[in-house]
Amino acid sequence: MQPHPAALERRGVEPGKARFIIDVVLAIHRRAMPRWLAEPDTTLAQVMAQAAAELREVVAPPAPTIR
Repeated sequence: MQPHPAALERRGVEPGKARFIIDVVLAIHRRAMPRWLAEPDTTLAQVMAQAAAELREVVAPPAPTIR
């Protein structure tokens, strides 16, 4: 079952943003699922959070430290 942006749109999310959110969540899920299957002692929520953190690091790396 493919997520549909209409569910988010019904909750007030702009259509383009809804599609973007779904694309990002699916990318995180694709990154996390193999890890979850390979690591039986971890939860899907844990590996989803790790994948989201990795995405955050790539998209918005920490600001450089000024000395």
